[in-house]
Amino acid sequence: NSGEIQHRLSLKKYDFVVIQPYSIEALELPACFGDLDLGPTGRTKFLEFGEKIISLIRKNGAEPMIFEPWTYNTGHAWLKNDFECLRFADGKTWYGDSLEAYRSRLHAGYRMLHERTDAEIIPVGDAWWSVRRDRRPGVPIEQLYENDNYHPTYFGAFLSALVITEHLVNVPATKFAYQPKEVPPAKARYLKKIAEGYFSFETASR
Repeated sequence: NSGEIQHRLSLKKYDFVVIQPYSIEALELPACFGDLDLGPTGRTKFLEFGEKIISLIRKNGAEPMIFEPWTYNTGHAWLKNDFECLRFADGKTWYGDSLEAYRSRLHAGYRMLHERTDAEIIPVGDAWWSVRRDRRPGVPIEQLYENDNYHPTYFGAFLSALVITEHLVNVPATKFAYQPKEVPPAKARYLKKIAEGYFSFETASR
């Protein structure tokens, strides 16, 4: 509403613009989130403003892409029983009864925005979920998260960047030569392989 997005888009032409909503904004959320001004506004606003922003991006001549994030990790403050906005009026929690239910709800919100706009989803969160499901991960899921159980470590940021980049340049992550010094070679190879599994939108929605 401030006009900041319109201003930035007016400054130059872009090939791609990646939008990243607030971490849980694609979910239905208890009214308490808005009452306490915690940040995320919930699915109705997510879809409304997502459509508006994507329309502005297309008017610029760029291709809009939607960054789909990962779930909070077990231990995040907003998943705990003492979180004041944990539940709806009917007693159900905002995330469901498990991390898997949370991920499913998050994914559903992003699918809705995709179906309304036909903008491509960059399935970063799905790549993180693959690490969580892997019984013998090359990088344990805990190593993707900082101590706040949401923001990424260098490993998490590297995995996210791999998924984003392969969607932008249309090359699978295993073809990338870049090797950051902060990520040991074996772990880098593992994360590139994970990212490669989400090289296209079709594989991300399987």
